[in-house]
Amino acid sequence: MGTGQFLCDFRRDYHITKSLAHRKAVTQTKQKANEKWMKVHFQHIEQDRSPGKKVSHVRLLLLVNELKDNGLTCLCTKNELQRLCNGYNVRYLLKWNKGKLSAELAHAILHCENMPSSPVTSKYVVAIIVREDQPALIPVLNLRRL
Repeated sequence: MGTGQFLCDFRRDYHITKSLAHRKAVTQTKQKANEKWMKVHFQHIEQDRSPGKKVSHVRLLLLVNELKDNGLTCLCTKNELQRLCNGYNVRYLLKWNKGKLSAELAHAILHCENMPSSPVTSKYVVAIIVREDQPALIPVLNLRRL
């Protein structure tokens, strides 16, 4: 085999491996972007006004079905996972890491119809104040930040 043929084969093989590596990197980047797009932001959960936060629950259910508990681990902070555990009435210890929290939370999300204690994940609490001496007036809403 001549040196010219050797160089031609080497360049072709090198180009193939280089293009395969680039294709793999592009697909991994696309997969990460898709996972990031699927994230349910906690601000959207707080602002959800559906009964039992059904809309947020369906989005979390889709996330868990698609990415399993690993998706929750990668996309949420530990504080967000703890607040979601409170919303789904999941008991946890403060020393648990994100992997353990997300595994327990994913199990709870799969077995619930909606978020059982949705006021825990709300940003504001609304209390209606009704005065007994003036019942015909419009009730006053008292907003309190949690």
